[in-house]
Amino acid sequence: MDDPRDILHFCLANKEHYGLYVGTLYRHNVRYDESSALEWAAERGRLDLASAILDVPRIQVFAPKVTWHRVLGIAQKQDDMRLAELLFERQYVQDFIKRAAVSKEEGGEDREQQTTTTPDDQEFDDQDSDDQEAREQEARDREARGHEAREQEAHDAEALLKPMFKAAKHNQRRLVELYLSHVSVDLQNGHGLTVLHRAVSKGRYHLAKFLLEEHGASTEIRGPGRLRPLEVAAHDNQPRLLELLLEKGAEPRWDNRGFCAALTTACIHGHESIVRLLLQDDRVDPRIRDTNGESCLELAAIFGSTGAVKMLLKDGRADPNERNDLDETPLGLAAQASRREVVVLLLADDRVDPNGQHTNGRTPLLAASASAGPESVQIINMLLEDPRVDVCARDDDGCNACLLAAKRGILRNLMTLLLNPYIDPNQENNDKKTAAMYAAAGYQEEGEATPVYLTRKKHFVLLVLIDDERVDLNKVDDNGWTAMHWAVRKNRRENLRLLLESGRVDVNQDGGPGRPTLMEACILKYSNMTEILLEAGGVDLVKRNADGETPLMFAVRIAGSDNGDVERSIWMILDRLPCSRLDLRYDNGLTILEQAVQAGARRIVHMLLFTSTGAVTPRAKELCSHEGIREMLDKHKGRPSRVWTSRRVWKRLGIWTPVFFLSY
Repeated sequence: MDDPRDILHFCLANKEHYGLYVGTLYRHNVRYDESSALEWAAERGRLDLASAILDVPRIQVFAPKVTWHRVLGIAQKQDDMRLAELLFERQYVQDFIKRAAVSKEEGGEDREQQTTTTPDDQEFDDQDSDDQEAREQEARDREARGHEAREQEAHDAEALLKPMFKAAKHNQRRLVELYLSHVSVDLQNGHGLTVLHRAVSKGRYHLAKFLLEEHGASTEIRGPGRLRPLEVAAHDNQPRLLELLLEKGAEPRWDNRGFCAALTTACIHGHESIVRLLLQDDRVDPRIRDTNGESCLELAAIFGSTGAVKMLLKDGRADPNERNDLDETPLGLAAQASRREVVVLLLADDRVDPNGQHTNGRTPLLAASASAGPESVQIINMLLEDPRVDVCARDDDGCNACLLAAKRGILRNLMTLLLNPYIDPNQENNDKKTAAMYAAAGYQEEGEATPVYLTRKKHFVLLVLIDDERVDLNKVDDNGWTAMHWAVRKNRRENLRLLLESGRVDVNQDGGPGRPTLMEACILKYSNMTEILLEAGGVDLVKRNADGETPLMFAVRIAGSDNGDVERSIWMILDRLPCSRLDLRYDNGLTILEQAVQAGARRIVHMLLFTSTGAVTPRAKELCSHEGIREMLDKHKGRPSRVWTSRRVWKRLGIWTPVFFLSY
């Protein structure tokens, strides 16, 4: 019988059966069935039955090891202290607990690591004593078995001690006492926690006091993250326990530098009572920075811990204008993190410089302007209303508040800043870029797709600038590029349309090395931008650049032998202004046809011959190395094709499908 219920029924059938067989049957059951009768009795509160089972001779030998931690776990889970006392009354249970504690404390140094050789193993050694490889494999197998045995022993020890740490968590003082009669109060579990750690984290004041006063629990043992009970109390907002630990001699300083990790933790989480207690301790100095170089005031400002900021400012020791290693100030951090209430507190302190430079020379106003936080507009308005704030401040890159908001694509910040008459919307940075240029280029976060960019309405940033008549949309940067050039370069179709529809941009303005926007679109192979520019009208297709090239000649020159985007741009240009003569030479000494022939651009040659007048020059034939192009050149009659006169037919043919030479 393996079922505990069957065994119980058999034993209870009559007194004779019970007296004769109960010991044997329990022993059998405990030995061969891991869900023992002892567990069954413990789960149902049958203490008399559990006591009888515990008195079975040599039960400690027959019962598997898992039985003991399971039954202790049942006692803890059901808060059955009488069951726990029954277990600890047995000497063998006490021995199990002590051995588990020794195993944990010594790290398994005293664990038995001997592996017994079975008769089969010995026979194998005798038969193959000369087989070196077999012996090496056997040694590896034995080592593996020994490692598994050590791991299992460590697991069993951890499981046997686990109820003690759970009891501390659930304030079960009696069970903790029973364990501490046989193990050290400073014993750490598998996570490095002591019972004091567990009691403090759950706010078990009386239990923690008992551990400190009756058992002398150490307050300096470090658990996960090297946290001591004091830091645990600060993290979990347990002011009574923190005060108790300090009274019992806990050291508030983390290391010999005097840094107080508990104060830092409390400032981050906004635990005001903890901050108040620690600031009252003479050993705590809030000016000492943590290992990352951050002060308590800076961390409280970043995380918006208003109460902590107020107490630190009132304490007076922390300098509210001090910078960290990254040149960050508390006010700049609060503005950057969009912590409005913290900004209010800092501005109300007479010691705080409202123009104190932050990272990259940014003032709090500049930091708030570049912030996408939910309260950034309120912070900007607050700073603009402060007469001490320099609204025209610029950072190390030369950006003012308006330029930073546009650069970051933060619409609400930009709209707020444009309402201030003292902020110049045309301010240039060190590269002579303006807010309009950054808005036209479009701020796109890493991995952000264009549809998402449009959904977030970031192109409205440019629209707001266009609606402001003060904004000059034709200013040029160090590269000679205007806002429209930037829209083309970044392939921002929606921004290019907004600029063209404004009627305030010069579509033929040269940019960079004498290239207007149409040429810029061609060289970047953005045929979609070419289409937008041509559809808007006003593009001068006969204007030449510094090299004496028209947009058509420029596009033909850069097209190469096979470039669909540039070919499409050329087709759109020819659709609006057919080439008048094939034999006109440009400043580079080549005609437009010779340029296309030299590049081996068959489709472009086809388009030019279809749309232009003039004879094919001998040099064009000399430069030709493509048989298909040579055939077209030989058959050209010096006048446009009849097919070209029907635009509908030409568009139906397209330039991406095979177009055969047609007779004129």
